[in-house]
Amino acid sequence: MREVLIGALMLVITCNSGQTGQLPASSSQRSIQYNTIAGDTLEKTATRPLKGQNEIIGVWKVEAKESLTVQIDRDSIYWIEHRKSHKYHLKSDSIFIHYADFIFAANVYFNGDTLVLASENGESKYIKFKQQIPPTQH
Repeated sequence: MREVLIGALMLVITCNSGQTGQLPASSSQRSIQYNTIAGDTLEKTATRPLKGQNEIIGVWKVEAKESLTVQIDRDSIYWIEHRKSHKYHLKSDSIFIHYADFIFAANVYFNGDTLVLASENGESKYIKFKQQIPPTQH
């Protein structure tokens, strides 16, 4: 089984060696991301680019050990636990968050229903709350 998986992985690497690893330019395109689980098992997950600002508006829980919640509005991101709000803007498939002393830039896409911000520092993943939290004064 391991030899089959290694062979399949080598085939994928060989076929994709000329690609840059960027997300599809069109929202109608999809890519498949393979995640290794428990050594030998592969799981397929469809990723897709951000279609528009309305997709990210809402309340999101950070998928991490630390429990953080973020409310994304049309022009600002409010970190609920930190009681801090920051302006942001989108450009194509990128988000730019304006902090007091720097601008954070990341590629924005979805992995299934999970919002992903991928920057040079790694990925941050967010899961959308099904029920909206009442608006806050920030």
